[in-house]
Amino acid sequence: MKQVWNCSCVCDFVGVFSSEYLPTAVFVDDVELFDSFNSLKHAAPGKALRSPLTDNNPHIGHWTKACMGIKGWIFLKDSKPAFEKPTASLNGWIVDIGAIQHVW
Repeated sequence: MKQVWNCSCVCDFVGVFSSEYLPTAVFVDDVELFDSFNSLKHAAPGKALRSPLTDNNPHIGHWTKACMGIKGWIFLKDSKPAFEKPTASLNGWIVDIGAIQHVW
């Protein structure tokens, strides 16, 4: 299933932002990849993914789900695809996720 992010929306994340920031805000909030890659020595309260990678935490499952979602994202501008192919940043996350899963 593809997720479509309409770039003409206004995001009320911590206030009102320009519509150009909507994809980034959704990405950071929903996907939580930054927390999962930037761990602390001990899990931060309420942030299970902000912990070291172990066999007993949700990182691998989360990354698998996130990677599948990222592959299906389409960004729209003026109701049309904003990019002809996936952006470099999204491809970078897919590569990073695959690499750490391979190493683990």
